[in-house]
Amino acid sequence: MGRALALAVCCLAAVFWWHNFVSSGRCLAQLDAHPHRRGTATALFYFARYYEIFNKNDVALEHYKRIVERYPRSRYGMEAQYGVAASYEKMKRFHDAIVEYEKFLEDYPDNKYTVSVRNNVEILKSR
Repeated sequence: MGRALALAVCCLAAVFWWHNFVSSGRCLAQLDAHPHRRGTATALFYFARYYEIFNKNDVALEHYKRIVERYPRSRYGMEAQYGVAASYEKMKRFHDAIVEYEKFLEDYPDNKYTVSVRNNVEILKSR
């Protein structure tokens, strides 16, 4: 019983530490200080997805933009470009969304999202 309680307390402390590390901006500062470290684009992408899930689209947008600007050739470059456009759309900034969707089609012309993105552009232009 004592070991289980100690483990639970340690896990809880780790969760609070991690939450404080991320929400204080220290994590992002660390990523910015070491932009060429392996996994930086991955971390930014998962932070963006996290904020997107909790409808903090303005914060997600900033993370997606960082990936597009700094790591466009990473494995998350295409998804981040789509994330920028989708974030603008969710924020009802339709003109910006159209511009970013069109940039997506220009930069990534043949992929599994092409038809969907073209449909999004047509729907947004008809508003």
